Amino acid sequence: MTITSENEVMTTDQEVAEMEEKSKDIVVTNDEFVTDDELDELSSTSSKYDNHDKVLLRKIANGLTNLEFNMWRQFIPSIESQVESQTGIWGCAVSALDILAKGTNLEQNTKISYPKLWKYAGTTQYKVENGIKYGTTNNTKIGNGFTQFAKEKKKNITHQNISNPSFNQFKSAIDNKKPAILAYGIWNAKEKARSGHAVAVEGYFASKQANYLVVADGWYAAAKYINYIPGNFLDTYGIIWSGINTI
Repeated sequence: MTITSENEVMTTDQEVAEMEEKSKDIVVTNDEFVTDDELDELSSTSSKYDNHDKVLLRKIANGLTNLEFNMWRQFIPSIESQVESQTGIWGCAVSALDILAKGTNLEQNTKISYPKLWKYAGTTQYKVENGIKYGTTNNTKIGNGFTQFAKEKKKNITHQNISNPSFNQFKSAIDNKKPAILAYGIWNAKEKARSGHAVAVEGYFASKQANYLVVADGWYAAAKYINYIPGNFLDTYGIIWSGINTI
Protein backbone atom coordinates (compact mmCIF):
# COMPACT_ATOMS: atom_id res chain seq x y z
CA MET A 1 0.00 0.00 0.00
CA THR A 2 1.23 3.49 -0.82
CA ILE A 3 0.06 6.95 0.18
CA THR A 4 -2.98 7.68 -1.93
CA SER A 5 -3.27 11.43 -1.54
CA GLU A 6 -3.03 14.13 -4.12
CA ASN A 7 0.35 15.05 -2.68
CA GLU A 8 2.20 11.84 -3.53
CA VAL A 9 4.70 11.76 -6.35
CA MET A 10 4.88 8.23 -7.77
CA THR A 11 8.20 6.59 -8.63
CA THR A 12 8.90 6.41 -12.37
CA ASP A 13 10.61 3.53 -14.17
CA GLN A 14 13.60 5.79 -14.81
CA GLU A 15 13.81 6.67 -11.13
CA VAL A 16 13.73 2.98 -10.15
CA ALA A 17 16.56 2.28 -12.59
CA GLU A 18 18.55 5.16 -11.08
CA MET A 19 17.94 3.77 -7.58
CA GLU A 20 19.23 0.35 -8.58
CA GLU A 21 22.32 1.88 -10.14
CA LYS A 22 22.94 4.16 -7.16
CA SER A 23 22.65 1.28 -4.69
CA LYS A 24 25.77 -0.25 -6.25
CA ASP A 25 27.89 2.65 -5.04
CA ILE A 26 26.52 3.80 -1.69
CA VAL A 27 28.94 6.09 0.12
CA VAL A 28 29.32 6.63 3.84
CA THR A 29 27.37 9.73 4.80
CA ASN A 30 26.26 11.17 8.10
CA ASP A 31 29.05 9.23 9.79
CA GLU A 32 29.52 9.37 13.55
CA PHE A 33 33.29 9.04 13.08
CA VAL A 34 33.62 5.56 14.58
CA THR A 35 37.10 4.26 15.42
CA ASP A 36 38.84 1.31 13.74
CA ASP A 37 38.17 -0.83 16.81
CA GLU A 38 34.49 0.10 16.69
CA LEU A 39 34.38 -0.77 12.98
CA ASP A 40 35.84 -4.19 13.73
CA GLU A 41 33.15 -4.69 16.34
CA LEU A 42 30.44 -3.54 13.93
CA SER A 43 31.64 -5.96 11.26
CA SER A 44 30.86 -8.87 13.56
CA THR A 45 27.44 -7.47 14.47
CA SER A 46 24.39 -8.99 12.83
CA SER A 47 22.46 -6.47 10.72
CA LYS A 48 19.41 -7.10 8.59
CA TYR A 49 20.36 -4.56 5.92
CA ASP A 50 23.36 -4.49 3.61
CA ASN A 51 22.17 -1.64 1.36
CA HIS A 52 19.82 1.32 1.66
CA ASP A 53 17.29 0.05 -0.86
CA LYS A 54 16.36 -2.66 1.65
CA VAL A 55 15.68 0.03 4.25
CA LEU A 56 13.85 2.57 2.08
CA LEU A 57 10.89 0.67 0.66
CA ARG A 58 8.56 1.84 -2.14
CA LYS A 59 5.46 0.41 -0.44
CA ILE A 60 4.26 -1.10 2.82
CA ALA A 61 3.12 -4.67 3.28
CA ASN A 62 -0.35 -5.84 2.26
CA GLY A 63 -2.89 -7.14 4.74
CA LEU A 64 -2.03 -4.95 7.71
CA THR A 65 -4.75 -4.70 10.37
CA ASN A 66 -5.63 -2.10 13.01
CA LEU A 67 -4.00 0.45 10.73
CA GLU A 68 -3.32 4.01 11.90
CA PHE A 69 -1.95 6.66 9.55
CA ASN A 70 -0.87 10.26 9.90
CA MET A 71 1.51 12.54 8.05
CA TRP A 72 2.21 16.12 7.06
CA ARG A 73 -0.51 17.83 5.08
CA GLN A 74 1.72 17.61 2.01
CA PHE A 75 4.64 15.31 1.26
CA ILE A 76 7.81 17.33 0.64
CA PRO A 77 10.73 15.62 -1.13
CA SER A 78 14.29 16.71 -1.72
CA ILE A 79 15.73 15.58 -5.06
CA GLU A 80 19.50 15.26 -5.04
CA SER A 81 20.07 16.23 -8.68
CA GLN A 82 18.07 19.44 -8.23
CA VAL A 83 19.86 20.39 -5.01
CA GLU A 84 23.23 19.82 -6.67
CA SER A 85 22.34 21.99 -9.67
CA GLN A 86 21.00 24.77 -7.44
CA THR A 87 23.70 24.83 -4.75
CA GLY A 88 26.76 22.86 -5.90
CA ILE A 89 26.78 20.93 -2.61
CA TRP A 90 24.95 17.92 -1.17
CA GLY A 91 24.67 16.07 2.14
CA CYS A 92 21.90 13.76 3.31
CA ALA A 93 21.43 15.41 6.72
CA VAL A 94 21.40 18.87 5.13
CA SER A 95 18.73 17.72 2.67
CA ALA A 96 16.65 16.42 5.58
CA LEU A 97 17.04 19.76 7.33
CA ASP A 98 16.11 21.63 4.16
CA ILE A 99 12.89 19.61 3.99
CA LEU A 100 12.13 20.64 7.58
CA ALA A 101 12.75 24.27 6.66
CA LYS A 102 10.09 23.97 3.99
CA GLY A 103 7.77 21.87 6.14
CA THR A 104 7.78 24.44 8.93
CA ASN A 105 7.55 27.42 6.56
CA LEU A 106 10.87 28.81 7.73
CA GLU A 107 12.28 28.96 4.19
CA GLN A 108 11.05 27.67 0.84
CA ASN A 109 14.11 28.57 -1.24
CA THR A 110 16.75 25.83 -1.21
CA LYS A 111 19.37 28.21 -2.63
CA ILE A 112 19.02 30.29 0.54
CA SER A 113 18.54 27.60 3.18
CA TYR A 114 20.90 24.83 2.05
CA PRO A 115 24.27 26.60 2.46
CA LYS A 116 23.21 28.00 5.83
CA LEU A 117 22.00 24.63 7.13
CA TRP A 118 25.27 23.08 5.91
CA LYS A 119 27.19 25.65 7.95
CA TYR A 120 25.04 25.55 11.09
CA ALA A 121 25.09 21.72 11.22
CA GLY A 122 28.88 21.65 10.96
CA THR A 123 28.81 19.60 7.77
CA THR A 124 32.28 18.79 6.44
CA GLN A 125 33.27 18.04 2.87
CA TYR A 126 34.55 14.53 2.19
CA LYS A 127 34.82 14.52 -1.61
CA VAL A 128 34.32 16.55 -4.78
CA GLU A 129 32.87 14.85 -7.83
CA ASN A 130 31.89 16.52 -11.11
CA GLY A 131 32.25 19.86 -9.39
CA ILE A 132 29.81 18.97 -6.59
CA LYS A 133 31.00 19.09 -2.99
CA TYR A 134 29.64 16.22 -0.87
CA GLY A 135 29.45 16.51 2.90
CA THR A 136 29.00 14.42 6.02
CA THR A 137 27.32 15.58 9.24
CA ASN A 138 27.84 14.25 12.75
CA ASN A 139 24.49 13.07 14.11
CA THR A 140 24.92 15.04 17.32
CA LYS A 141 25.17 18.33 15.39
CA ILE A 142 22.04 17.95 13.27
CA GLY A 143 19.70 19.23 15.97
CA ASN A 144 21.62 22.40 16.68
CA GLY A 145 21.92 23.09 12.96
CA PHE A 146 18.18 23.50 12.59
CA THR A 147 17.81 25.26 15.94
CA GLN A 148 20.37 27.87 14.87
CA PHE A 149 18.74 28.28 11.46
CA ALA A 150 15.37 28.90 13.15
CA LYS A 151 17.01 31.44 15.47
CA GLU A 152 18.22 33.36 12.41
CA LYS A 153 14.57 33.44 11.34
CA LYS A 154 13.61 34.92 14.74
CA LYS A 155 12.11 31.64 15.92
CA ASN A 156 13.28 30.19 19.24
CA ILE A 157 13.02 26.40 19.26
CA THR A 158 14.58 23.50 21.17
CA HIS A 159 15.59 20.00 20.14
CA GLN A 160 16.02 16.58 21.70
CA ASN A 161 18.75 14.13 20.62
CA ILE A 162 17.67 10.52 21.10
CA SER A 163 19.88 7.45 20.78
CA ASN A 164 17.93 4.39 19.58
CA PRO A 165 14.60 6.23 19.30
CA SER A 166 11.42 4.17 19.37
CA PHE A 167 8.69 4.15 16.75
CA ASN A 168 6.30 5.70 19.28
CA GLN A 169 8.62 8.68 19.74
CA PHE A 170 8.44 9.43 16.02
CA LYS A 171 4.70 8.74 16.00
CA SER A 172 4.19 11.23 18.82
CA ALA A 173 6.27 13.81 16.97
CA ILE A 174 4.11 13.49 13.85
CA ASP A 175 0.87 13.56 15.86
CA ASN A 176 2.03 16.73 17.62
CA LYS A 177 3.35 18.38 14.42
CA LYS A 178 6.96 18.33 15.59
CA PRO A 179 9.79 18.20 13.03
CA ALA A 180 11.83 14.98 13.20
CA ILE A 181 14.83 13.37 11.54
CA LEU A 182 15.98 9.76 11.68
CA ALA A 183 19.69 9.03 11.19
CA TYR A 184 20.73 5.39 10.92
CA GLY A 185 23.66 3.16 10.11
CA ILE A 186 23.87 -0.17 8.32
CA TRP A 187 26.81 -2.48 7.62
CA ASN A 188 27.95 -2.62 4.00
CA ALA A 189 29.47 -6.09 3.86
CA LYS A 190 30.95 -5.52 0.39
CA GLU A 191 32.79 -2.37 1.40
CA LYS A 192 33.36 -3.56 4.99
CA ALA A 193 32.22 -0.21 6.29
CA ARG A 194 29.36 1.45 8.10
CA SER A 195 27.06 3.28 5.69
CA GLY A 196 24.93 6.00 7.24
CA HIS A 197 21.99 8.07 6.07
CA ALA A 198 19.62 10.70 7.46
CA VAL A 199 15.99 11.23 6.43
CA ALA A 200 13.17 13.62 7.26
CA VAL A 201 10.27 11.80 8.94
CA GLU A 202 6.97 13.07 7.52
CA GLY A 203 4.46 10.43 8.62
CA TYR A 204 3.78 6.90 9.79
CA PHE A 205 1.70 3.79 9.34
CA ALA A 206 1.09 1.90 12.60
CA SER A 207 -0.46 -1.57 12.56
CA LYS A 208 -0.71 -4.81 14.51
CA GLN A 209 1.88 -6.48 12.29
CA ALA A 210 4.42 -3.72 11.52
CA ASN A 211 5.17 -0.04 11.98
CA TYR A 212 6.41 2.11 9.11
CA LEU A 213 7.90 5.60 9.02
CA VAL A 214 7.06 7.69 5.96
CA VAL A 215 10.26 9.49 4.96
CA ALA A 216 11.87 11.58 2.26
CA ASP A 217 15.10 9.81 1.30
CA GLY A 218 16.88 12.93 0.04
CA TRP A 219 17.64 11.33 -3.31
CA TYR A 220 14.36 11.04 -5.21
CA ALA A 221 10.85 12.51 -5.38
CA ALA A 222 8.71 9.65 -4.06
CA ALA A 223 7.93 8.90 -0.43
CA LYS A 224 9.72 5.90 1.06
CA TYR A 225 8.68 3.59 3.90
CA ILE A 226 10.93 2.24 6.65
CA ASN A 227 9.72 -0.85 8.54
CA TYR A 228 11.13 0.60 11.70
CA ILE A 229 12.70 -1.90 14.08
CA PRO A 230 15.74 -0.28 15.73
CA GLY A 231 17.41 -3.64 16.33
CA ASN A 232 17.63 -4.26 12.58
CA PHE A 233 20.14 -1.39 12.22
CA LEU A 234 23.68 -1.01 13.45
CA ASP A 235 22.63 2.24 15.09
CA THR A 236 19.73 4.68 15.06
CA TYR A 237 19.53 8.28 16.17
CA GLY A 238 16.59 10.64 16.34
CA ILE A 239 16.27 14.40 16.53
CA ILE A 240 12.92 15.97 17.42
CA TRP A 241 12.28 19.71 17.69
CA SER A 242 9.77 21.62 19.81
CA GLY A 243 8.52 25.17 19.51
CA ILE A 244 7.69 25.04 15.81
CA ASN A 245 4.99 23.16 13.89
CA THR A 246 5.07 21.22 10.66
CA ILE A 247 2.38 21.66 8.03
